[in-house]
Amino acid sequence: MNVLTAIAKSFAPPAAYEEAAFEWKWKAIAYILTLSAICAAATSAMSAKPLSDFYEKFILPAIPLMESVEISRGGVKTPDGKPVEFKSASGKTFAVATPGKLDAAAVKGLAFSVERDRLSFYGAGFEQSLPFESFLPPGESAKLSDLFPPKGVMLWAVLPAVFFAASLFMNAVYSLAMGLAAKTLALGAMPSLGYWKCAKIAMLAVTPPTLIDLLLMALVGIPMPGLVFAAIAGTLVWISIRAVAKKRASGTAA
Repeated sequence: MNVLTAIAKSFAPPAAYEEAAFEWKWKAIAYILTLSAICAAATSAMSAKPLSDFYEKFILPAIPLMESVEISRGGVKTPDGKPVEFKSASGKTFAVATPGKLDAAAVKGLAFSVERDRLSFYGAGFEQSLPFESFLPPGESAKLSDLFPPKGVMLWAVLPAVFFAASLFMNAVYSLAMGLAAKTLALGAMPSLGYWKCAKIAMLAVTPPTLIDLLLMALVGIPMPGLVFAAIAGTLVWISIRAVAKKRASGTAA
C-alpha cells in the first residue's frame, strides 16, 4: 500500500492502520512527509492571496524607505536617528522603525515594528518578537528591506517552506502524543503492542481530523476545535487497536 492510498484509507480503519503498525519502516517517514506536504500546499494556497495583497498594498510601497533603515545586533539606525513610519499605498501607517523602544500603546494597529534590538509582529491578540541576534550574525548588518524577499520568492518558496516545516513539526508532535494515548489504550486490548507501532497507528489517526480541519479552514475560515480533533483521532485509534487485537488474537487461537 502506498502512502497516498494509506491517506485515503485512514478514514476507514483498521486495514491501513494494521499495515502501518506492523509492516511500515521507511514508509512511516514518507507518510508523514507526504501528509505535511499536503498540509503545506493547502495552507500556502489559502494564504497566497492575503500575502500577495499585503505585499502590493503595504510592503512594496514602503521598500524605498525601508532601504534607509539598517539593523544589526547593535541596534537600529535610521537616517536622522528618529522613528521612521512606513505607510501603505493608502497612506496608513502599518509599521515603525526606531532606534529606541516603542511605547506599548504605539503598536496598536501596526503589522510589525523594528525597535532597539528586535523585530516584533502584531496581530489579533498576539505579539511575537524576534531578537536581532536570532537571525543576524555577529558584526553583520542588513537593510530592513532585505528582510522582505521579492513577492514571487515569498509566495512560491518561503511561504511553502515555512508551512511545510510547521506542518511537519505539528504532525510529528500530534503523532507522538497520540501514540502515548494509543499505547495506554493498548494496555487493555493488546499489551504486546509497542509504542512505535502505536505511534504509527496514531499517525494515520490524526490524518482525517487534519484534512477535515484544512477543509473547514478553506470553506468557512474556522479551525476545528482541539477537543473535536482529539476525539476523532482518539476514536480512530481505539477502533483500530481493538480490531487489530481481535484479529491477531483469533489468528493465534486458530
